Amino acid sequence: AERRGSGRARRTARMPPRTEGGAGAGANAARACRRRRRRRLPGNGCLALAAATGGPAAAAASGAAPPPDAGNPWSYQMTWPAWSTLAGGGKFADYDVELDPACERQPRWPIDWSELRHRIAGCAVFLHVYREQPVQAAKAYATISRRDALWATVSKEVDADVRFSSHRNDCYLGMLAFQLCEHLGQMQAAAEEVWHMHWQKLQLELEALAFHVQLPWSLLLRGRWRLGALLHRLARAARAAGAGHPNRCDAADGPADAALLGHTDANGVVPPDVAEAFLADHGRPGLWSRQFTDRCPFGVLAAVLSLALWIQAGRAAIMGGGSLAGLTAESLVDLYLAPLLRVWEDSSPQFFYDLFTSHWRLWGLFEALDDASWGRTTSAPGGAGPAAAHGGPPPRQRLPRRPHAGRGRCRPEDWTRRPPRVLFLGGGSTTHRWTSFTQRGRQLARGLRALGRARGADARAWNSACRTWCAWPRGADAWTPDVIVHVKYVCSCAVSRWRRAAHVYDPVDITDWRDRLKLGSSLLRVDALLFTTSLALQDVRGHPSLLAAGNVSSFWLPLHHSNFHAVARSEEQVRGEVRGVGVHTVHHDQSLRGLVQKALRELAAGDGGSSGARFVHLDPASLFQETEGRVVAPQQTRRLYEQLASLDVGLAKQSGCVRDWWFCSRWRTGQRLVNLMSAGVPAVVWGDAQGHLDATEARWPPQGVHGDGALLGPASEHYPRELVIQGDGQLGAALAALLRNATLRAEARRRGLRLAARFSLPRVAARLGRIVRRLLSRRSARAPRRRRSCGLAAAS
Repeated sequence: AERRGSGRARRTARMPPRTEGGAGAGANAARACRRRRRRRLPGNGCLALAAATGGPAAAAASGAAPPPDAGNPWSYQMTWPAWSTLAGGGKFADYDVELDPACERQPRWPIDWSELRHRIAGCAVFLHVYREQPVQAAKAYATISRRDALWATVSKEVDADVRFSSHRNDCYLGMLAFQLCEHLGQMQAAAEEVWHMHWQKLQLELEALAFHVQLPWSLLLRGRWRLGALLHRLARAARAAGAGHPNRCDAADGPADAALLGHTDANGVVPPDVAEAFLADHGRPGLWSRQFTDRCPFGVLAAVLSLALWIQAGRAAIMGGGSLAGLTAESLVDLYLAPLLRVWEDSSPQFFYDLFTSHWRLWGLFEALDDASWGRTTSAPGGAGPAAAHGGPPPRQRLPRRPHAGRGRCRPEDWTRRPPRVLFLGGGSTTHRWTSFTQRGRQLARGLRALGRARGADARAWNSACRTWCAWPRGADAWTPDVIVHVKYVCSCAVSRWRRAAHVYDPVDITDWRDRLKLGSSLLRVDALLFTTSLALQDVRGHPSLLAAGNVSSFWLPLHHSNFHAVARSEEQVRGEVRGVGVHTVHHDQSLRGLVQKALRELAAGDGGSSGARFVHLDPASLFQETEGRVVAPQQTRRLYEQLASLDVGLAKQSGCVRDWWFCSRWRTGQRLVNLMSAGVPAVVWGDAQGHLDATEARWPPQGVHGDGALLGPASEHYPRELVIQGDGQLGAALAALLRNATLRAEARRRGLRLAARFSLPRVAARLGRIVRRLLSRRSARAPRRRRSCGLAAAS
């Protein structure tokens, strides 16, 4: 946590451990930590506990008695409170597994994920064949992995600093399967100390899987990465290495668990009627906190996995009208697995040892489920796939033409022979924790990578402070950017040290930089500026300072929407009765609330009281308390659009940045409106902000040679005119039209979805990719004529 730049974590970690109260105080602190973690409250209260009980060294330094498990080689101190999304800055904040668990839609560069998936399947078979010959297995694995070019490429990506959001973030399950295979191969015939080092590293990855990424466990089956087989091999290895060490969960089995264990066969499978009866008596989710206080929950997991196997084989089904009626095998696994794992994590300091060495053959059952799912489709249920969320399938990729260069010309590390390297860097110490960096940093980097080798870039986002990037030690072959995009603030040390790179400044919603737009300012040392509205671009292009400088380009690049899961209201829902009219924003605009409530009362009076619509304010500060109102993870992003889709009618008014209205009305993006459109929510739009007009008038993507958005899009694509108002006085008429006219609501939904598709991530990222190549071409043309090779990378 200290390495990841959390100031609060550093202060907590430096606090001396408290010795008052003895073991009772430590137990109370542990219980308080777990309660805080279960409730997902913000803060790093568990860090103090980790510092106070940080093992024998910390205990000896403080003079306190070592914790009870100090000499237990299988104990493991959970680190995930310290690596929370907010504090850690993003090691696990950029995994979006549900869109493509098998990574079939990823470009086959720099990693061919499809080919790697076949390698992983072979790894599981390899480990099974050589299970009785560890020495030969270790030698064979070392030889095979050393000669495999794909394996070497993946190893290089795995070894990248965890503060990067890079290619490893695009295929989390593939990377997890690779690391499992890699460690299991090296654990063959390893000495005890080396074996436990691999075990400790695997526990970090398994902790992320169980508690960080928060994905449904059925995705491990649908991803076809053979994770069930690999986890089963790990369980065998742990059982052999820990022979004789007690399993605390097995010792905590109750009489009912012992009776259930007697019904299992040699593979750990429970008969379907026994499993169903056991779940009826002991598997009710609402009773877990009382049933498993001092009892192991793995018996329930064995019954769940067994019943899922019988359902998957077509030999069982959950019938009747109970809470489990109609559940499929995958939904049954998702309902029980993650919550029950969390129950026992709170009860044992050797959680992963208990999980993998239990006499309940959980991972054998999970492998059987994985085997049955091997040939099944990997698309997520629900119909609308990622192609719809991204505005359709990506266009056909074409290789760019190499620019003509005379003999002897030196181009900065010829980027035409490889994709350009782009780094997204937050200019402040905490910029990487903000929602704007999630969108303009991590997501845009992912969008550039998804475009492939020809149209995209090798893009990464740095999930830590600006100065940590500048001070990060790097060798001669370290990854060095060709282009650095500074998000919100300019990272001055990066501009000074990487002078051969092209620098782009993206202020997003920062306004104080405009006072530094003058000759001699360090701001004019960048190569390009990005603006989120068309009018902002037109304002800056005619600015005297930029015209005098002559070396700074300016481009229009609006914010994309993040509705990757295509969460949207259906036409039937839109045509139904209107109940909620509101906004989704952190700004509490009391004037807007009063106007809407007054208009709704007048409508209700005019309709004889039949209208039941009410004003709704969805505040991210309260909806996302665990990250202090910031939306930084893919799971939170999906929840945000589900909240938006709960509105029947939306309101798009610029409620923030009102003190400098002239500037904000011209330069602030219409992101809230685009989000509403992407969720299929009909909205009343205030037409006094350029960000709203860019969306409603279909100005994006820009037309014409200048690309400044001065030209309007086709009139048939515009948002309905009666819903774009010019002032508060027209609100009542617009609301009346929407509430009383279901056809108008359906038309607004249809046009809104089409307009939002223009602001999809692939389209915005493609525009940025062209900007990057244009800047690099300009720098190539300026490069001096030399015989020797040169590079963009500056000496660091």
